[in-house]
Amino acid sequence: MHKIALSLVEDQKIFRQMLTLYFNNHQRVELIGSFNDGRQCLDFLTASSRLPDIIILDLDMPVMNGKELTMKLQLQYPQIKIIVLSQHDEIDRISEMIDAGASGYLDKNCECKELEHAIFAVAKTGFYMDRLMMQSLKKNKSAKKNIEKDLIEISRRELEILEMICKQFTNAEIADKLFISVRTVDGHRNNLLAKTKSRNTAGLVLHAVRKGLITL
Repeated sequence: MHKIALSLVEDQKIFRQMLTLYFNNHQRVELIGSFNDGRQCLDFLTASSRLPDIIILDLDMPVMNGKELTMKLQLQYPQIKIIVLSQHDEIDRISEMIDAGASGYLDKNCECKELEHAIFAVAKTGFYMDRLMMQSLKKNKSAKKNIEKDLIEISRRELEILEMICKQFTNAEIADKLFISVRTVDGHRNNLLAKTKSRNTAGLVLHAVRKGLITL
């Protein structure tokens, strides 16, 4: 069984040790690095012959914080997906990190099982955000602007696929439900990313929530 390669970037030692213990010897996750700050993580990636599939990181860290690290990872290692695990649950903070390139965002008070679920979801579909955060983002005032403009630019088929993406269906699952090829779904997804100027699937979902294009 292919294991998801995971790295942790967290300056709180006891919290980092707890996550290390949880994921060590995990059947589906392999921990390949645990770091105190963003600079240590980048140094490891530069020297390593194997990159993690996913990096879980905190926002508030010394030397290089979570946002700085996310932006550098997007430039140097765009294939690595990022999950933010933070005590900050402000809407602006969540939006800021998704815009920076994060694929998922969780409250640090979540259960380990939810974090585990988020890892699998990001590996499978490219994003994870719990329903409460999605609803909070939709209620944000910025979600109400330019809805008509977006509806004109995005076709009915693209909206249909966008809604299924937001429900965390994979390309293969979407293709099966709509009786089209995976390649066609991938083409629609790429068109949506280009039209919305989103960095990744999480950014695309954030755009859909902000603009009120989906029903939660």
